[in-house]
Amino acid sequence: FALSLIVPDDLYQQVSEFVEQTHLGTRLVYYRIKAIDNFYSQSVKENSLINKVEIKSDSEHYEWLYLELQKRFDYLCCDNLAEFRRSEKAITPKGQIKSSMFRHEKDDRHNILDKSRYVLGWSNKEKIQLLSQQLVNLNTEIEQLKSRIKQLDQEKQLIDEKRINARNLADFSIPFEQLNWSVYSQQIEQLQSEKQQLEHSSDILQNLKNQLIEQSENAKKLQQKMDHKLSQKGAKDNEIQTDEEFLTDAQAQYSTLNDQQIKQYFPGLDKFYQHYFNGEIPEIRSINPRTSEFKAKLNVRVHNLEEKRRRQENKMITAMSEFAHQFPNDVNDVDKSPQALPEYQKMLKKLDEEDLPRHESRFKEMLNQDTIRAMAVFRSHLDKQEETIDARIHLINHALHELDYQDGTYIEIDRIASPDIEIKDFKFRLKQCVEFSADENLYSEEKFIRVKDLIEQMRNEPRWTQKVVDVRYWHLFNVIERYREDKSEKECYSDSGGKSGGQKEKLAYSILAAAILLQYGLVDKDCHLGSNNKRRFNLVVIDEAFARGSKDSTRFGLELFKKLGLQLLLVTPLQKLDIIEHYVKHVHFVDQKNKHSLLLNMTIDEYRHKVQQNQKLQQVASMITMEDS
Repeated sequence: FALSLIVPDDLYQQVSEFVEQTHLGTRLVYYRIKAIDNFYSQSVKENSLINKVEIKSDSEHYEWLYLELQKRFDYLCCDNLAEFRRSEKAITPKGQIKSSMFRHEKDDRHNILDKSRYVLGWSNKEKIQLLSQQLVNLNTEIEQLKSRIKQLDQEKQLIDEKRINARNLADFSIPFEQLNWSVYSQQIEQLQSEKQQLEHSSDILQNLKNQLIEQSENAKKLQQKMDHKLSQKGAKDNEIQTDEEFLTDAQAQYSTLNDQQIKQYFPGLDKFYQHYFNGEIPEIRSINPRTSEFKAKLNVRVHNLEEKRRRQENKMITAMSEFAHQFPNDVNDVDKSPQALPEYQKMLKKLDEEDLPRHESRFKEMLNQDTIRAMAVFRSHLDKQEETIDARIHLINHALHELDYQDGTYIEIDRIASPDIEIKDFKFRLKQCVEFSADENLYSEEKFIRVKDLIEQMRNEPRWTQKVVDVRYWHLFNVIERYREDKSEKECYSDSGGKSGGQKEKLAYSILAAAILLQYGLVDKDCHLGSNNKRRFNLVVIDEAFARGSKDSTRFGLELFKKLGLQLLLVTPLQKLDIIEHYVKHVHFVDQKNKHSLLLNMTIDEYRHKVQQNQKLQQVASMITMEDS
């Protein structure tokens, strides 16, 4: 069908005569095309094969092509064999075609992904480029084969030359004695052996040579040893001189100390030295480096002690500030400084001895009578909101069950608990605040601390509070598509990511329709659509109606609202009128000129009559223009 010829009705006679009188040398199929009146594009399924083919909108035979494709190629594109077997007409990605409930076909004579065999498209530029590239590849392969043939010819020529040389060598007449080189090689080796025997025949000469070599080596070793000892002696002399100088300096420093300083500082220094250097006795020359190292370690220890004292002081001041924030009336005349520590100690002693029993009694009374009771009421309020959401979802799901989402399917809303850590932690802590405990003392103290921590966090973190107390965030909502026959799950939509525009719009229209049913009370007490819905006035106004949606999704939404018996008022900027006109009875055109609005009312039949008249006038005008030119 893709390679068929389309012949307009006015050229049919000429084409048929030419084909009849001409030997074409191939097979030709052509179709006679007549004008189509009242063209109306029927809706097809979203994953139909027809939706994979885009026809040029300005094509002269757009209507005929669309209807022919719809009549012959309305196959369902199936990703799996289960859906393929369920469908009446279907096709798989690997080319298996089901043209009826009984006939199946699959042609594997050619690769289905071979683009050189593609025939559809608005331009053959890419196919020409592909065939040109294939031609280039074949020419390249031919050149490679020619080069290989040339190489093999050269190898054959070399083999022929070797064969000729071997034949010539067989005809050579020189005696073998002239070519036998091994005899001369043996004579040379024999002469060299006799020479070595003559050199080793005198033992006295050889012994003298060996003794000379040995004595020379011994003399060299003795000289090296003597040089090393002299070098060590010089180094030791230098060390002794350096140690004497250090000793003189140390004795001079020691003589500056009196007996009292020696008794006061030396025991502590000795203790620190034992701790840091493990009692190691230093050499005289290492006293200065050890002294510097010892000073550095003492400075580090002093710094650590000072840092520890500062942290403790800051911690004490922070505790004083927290106490002053909680009990400002008790610390009006007391500073928050280390100097005021005795005053705080007096207040602590007073609390321990006098006020603690009274505060414990008041704490239990407030906890039992007010705090826990208020927290329980707060939790009950949140649970009630959650139950209200469950009830509304239940009603919406029953309304959605009455609506067909696709052929043989419907959708429903499913909710799951939110995995958010903050929400789960809040619900757990709220439960701990109001749960019952048999131990009264443990109950009073622990519950008060939990409630106090929770309330303080809610007061200090408003964004967190707004999130965790909003019951709508406690759950995630998915849309599940099920087969109506066995209620098995077909697909789960957790979000709209990865979905086409048409799928998103169908989901939105279906959920919107269910919400409208619930809002207008069109679902009866048994959660079914009321039988008298079409006799009620249920107005729905849609502004910018279907402005961005596709024609299929627009038709789906209008069919859905029509089935529900809703009265629609559609406001649209002259878009998709060819679809909308089949679902309205009156048309109102609004125009604005000079700050005045004009309204033109007409029935849909009058509107269609006006459109046909306008098309005829445009055709006449175009014909007059062509004649003038």
